[in-house]
Amino acid sequence: MSAFRGAVVSLLAVPLVVAGVGVAQAGPEARGGCGEVANPSIRGARAHWELSCAGGQIRVSGYVEDTSANGRCAKVKAVFPGGDSEFSEPACPEGNRKHFDWRHPGSTVSVYLFEYEV
Repeated sequence: MSAFRGAVVSLLAVPLVVAGVGVAQAGPEARGGCGEVANPSIRGARAHWELSCAGGQIRVSGYVEDTSANGRCAKVKAVFPGGDSEFSEPACPEGNRKHFDWRHPGSTVSVYLFEYEV
């Protein structure tokens, strides 16, 4: 990642409260459609996901990984058309990777990488 892109990602990171668990860091929203691939990272976490479409459904498949021994866990959240949401399993401690694979009706999805205190 270039220094400029890293600075932009850091500037766009925002606080987020997750189900009363604690304050988290979240990367910018990645809204995408069929055929797109993303490799977002924030301080302490990274993810990879691919979006594909078939039969009127969009599929989000990939992984989330904890990259820092900072006492936080990483997750990916996807919000599908119609408001349905999916959350990955928590990835923690450092080095832990969790895979996810979701399908819902539609052709676009908003996907987020975030971490939260445990």
